Amino acid sequence: MAGNVMKNGKFSANAADRSISRPFRLKAPELACPDNSGLSVSGSSVCSAGSIILQDELSFRLLFHRVANRLYCRGADVLSMSCTCVWPADREEKEAAMLCGWMALACRQERLEPGAVSFSASDTVRTPVVSLFAAGIRTAESSPVLPGLGMAILMAGHTGMAGAGILSCREEKRLAVRFPLHFVRDAQAFAGDLSLSWVKEERAYFQPVGEGGVYAALWDLAEAAGCGFDLSLFSLPLRQETVEVTDVLGVNPYLLAGDGAVLAVTDKPQELLESMADKGREAAVIGCFTKENAKIIRRGDEVRCLDKPAQDELERYTTLKSEEDEHEREDTGSSGKKQPH
Repeated sequence: MAGNVMKNGKFSANAADRSISRPFRLKAPELACPDNSGLSVSGSSVCSAGSIILQDELSFRLLFHRVANRLYCRGADVLSMSCTCVWPADREEKEAAMLCGWMALACRQERLEPGAVSFSASDTVRTPVVSLFAAGIRTAESSPVLPGLGMAILMAGHTGMAGAGILSCREEKRLAVRFPLHFVRDAQAFAGDLSLSWVKEERAYFQPVGEGGVYAALWDLAEAAGCGFDLSLFSLPLRQETVEVTDVLGVNPYLLAGDGAVLAVTDKPQELLESMADKGREAAVIGCFTKENAKIIRRGDEVRCLDKPAQDELERYTTLKSEEDEHEREDTGSSGKKQPH
């Protein structure tokens, strides 16, 4: 009988339990059991890891901040960021040097030390695969409060933030046909403000929005709290640039990579809103935790329950675009003209 086949995107909760957590429970029950969150907390030590198919500097910076933001949201200072990459064997060394340059700039901007770097090349990969590992430490004062029943849920940043910015950069020509260039530039700027280092100064429980968008972050937040929530879809901050960009490209903004935005849980929402405003961070109360397990999202008179996390729309769009480009290259012969079928 055939086993479970892996699918594109992050492992589902069930797949992660079968392939990650269960082997540890069976083979070494005395050890801490890892999950698929990309985060590990042991006392004051905090670690974060992630991988991505490297396309450009935008994809690297997305991964860099995604890995670092997990530590910031646990009240940790990032001590170092390590990098491994497997390159296709036919790539030039200057590409590896370019990646190290991106990493150097990102480390300098975030004021953290570079860790170990290990590069290799293989005929078995077609595109570079980059993995980052961040190590951090937190103090008792910076340890986050735990989410719980009745607490308010806030969101700082806006829906689909990173994804809308990245897609606006990659699809500038297409979007510039529909919108003024300054409008496209405003959307592109979303990808330039992804760091959540500022959350370390706040007293709240933070859940970074990342792969799978705000819907995935809400799901993970409810799982951490052990209860359901009730919120209005219209309360989720959503910029008009994101609405227009995602509409043209056929992308769901609520499932789109939302790095740079963060969910916060607190029993003192007004104080947190004021503290964020003092730091120039716009935020809004979007809902609260309830005693029921249902994850309720209201849209006017319509009420629905949140589905389990789905594939990230940035990844789905990127995969689809890559397949379309490949088909176009196949249809266009060496002469550069489209071949008849």
